[in-house]
Amino acid sequence: MLLRASREDPSRIFLRTPAGVTWTYRDLDAVSGRMANALQRLGVSPGDRVAVQA
Repeated sequence: MLLRASREDPSRIFLRTPAGVTWTYRDLDAVSGRMANALQRLGVSPGDRVAVQA
């Protein structure tokens, strides 16, 4: 669903914070791609569990 939205309308707003910061589907796609690449470099494989702390 997210991949389709990022391809069909990449400039569409995905997230708007109370502070007024907006992320488009293009932004989401770029950030998730960088995160996936970083995890792969660390040796994380499909099916591995990863904790995310914000």
